[in-house]
Amino acid sequence: MFVFTKTMEIKAGSVKDPYTGKSLIEPYNSMTNSNQIAVVKNIYQPLDSPAKKAGLKNNDEIIRIDNEAVSNFQMILEKISTSGDKKEKIITVKRGSRIIDFRIKPIINPDTGQSRIGIIPNPDWAYHASTKIAGFPDDSPAQKAGLKTGDRIIQINNKKINSCFDIVKYISARPGELLSISIERDNKKLSFPVKTINIKGKGRIQASFKNMIYISKSKNILFAVFDGFKEANDTIKKIIYGLKLMVTGKINMKKAIAGPVKIVNIIGEVTKTGGILMFFYITAFISIYLGFFNLLPIPALDGSYIIIFLFEMIFRTKLNYKYILVIQNIFLFIIIGLMLWVTSNDII
Repeated sequence: MFVFTKTMEIKAGSVKDPYTGKSLIEPYNSMTNSNQIAVVKNIYQPLDSPAKKAGLKNNDEIIRIDNEAVSNFQMILEKISTSGDKKEKIITVKRGSRIIDFRIKPIINPDTGQSRIGIIPNPDWAYHASTKIAGFPDDSPAQKAGLKTGDRIIQINNKKINSCFDIVKYISARPGELLSISIERDNKKLSFPVKTINIKGKGRIQASFKNMIYISKSKNILFAVFDGFKEANDTIKKIIYGLKLMVTGKINMKKAIAGPVKIVNIIGEVTKTGGILMFFYITAFISIYLGFFNLLPIPALDGSYIIIFLFEMIFRTKLNYKYILVIQNIFLFIIIGLMLWVTSNDII
């Protein structure tokens, strides 16, 4: 079993940076409830941000994409992430009292397969941007200094902190500096000296934050079932898009595809950040993946047997199962080889 990792992570939270794929390095919330944006200078070096080149500015409010209304940043990502890099997208923004259309051609990150135009949500409008620490990667300076999972950062150098975006903004501007970080732990205020590390000219303390997910409004059971079918349909579209990128060689298969080991790690990360609801979400997501791939008309998968049975039923003739068995075995070995390759990439 394997999945396209970024298709999982776009819906599963912000444990990883949705633009760079880097793990647990002050991620911003891709699931914000606002459609106001902050324009990124660069997406994937050395390419400039398509949005910036086209003329989008900080605090522009995206209201339509290809003449379809969008109401939050999640919808913006959904409409752009699988659009490829061939056609321009018509991005309609509200800037003050003006409505302006921009034509922007997305670019594809070969490590993730996702299309991007170089925008992030406006931190001032972030939804559930908690300052409570969810976890640390290896060699985290914050963890080495004494910070723990569950600590809530309340001040940095005596400056009040209201959201994780305040933390990112303040720390990013201070690479290699010693900071005094005040946290709340068990109703006690504690302070720790933490020296930031320098990553591409930006300060980092290597910590992720909780509640970095989009919480939808409650609905009755009928609407929930309808939304479930819609989510499943959107997921299948992303799978097909990922297969297309894989066949055309536009993604780095080693980085963009996850095997069993990486899938378990992703499940652990999103569950730690989003709780039991995200665990059920990611489980359902993987079930859709398995069901879709199992129904593909590839020898050794159930989809091939369906094709065989339909052929025999329509033409009222029996195929030679001796040859079918040989073909099935050949493809079975190919699938096993693919699984071993993907698993080895997870480990190495």
